[in-house]
Amino acid sequence: MGYTELGRKRPIELQSAYYDKILVYQHQGEIWGVCYKYGEIDCVYNYTKNDFFWLEISDMSLKEIVTKIIQPLKRNSPGSYGFDESTFSRILEVIK
Repeated sequence: MGYTELGRKRPIELQSAYYDKILVYQHQGEIWGVCYKYGEIDCVYNYTKNDFFWLEISDMSLKEIVTKIIQPLKRNSPGSYGFDESTFSRILEVIK
């Protein structure tokens, strides 16, 4: 499927109504999305825990986000906004 654990292959790329694209990673059983809006990284979202990371990623590159946010599995600033069920279902279909 072109996707395994974080760092081994390219992430899944999804289109959504709100974001230009979402790069989806899996790390230690959790699913993460790096969300782009207007060509810039807008936020990082943990689909498994429904956590958003906004302030923590200011001025970070994609590589820094993957190594400093996704890999260490930080649990700061949980958000209340979630992605719609159809986006999450598409991610699970591609991973299987």
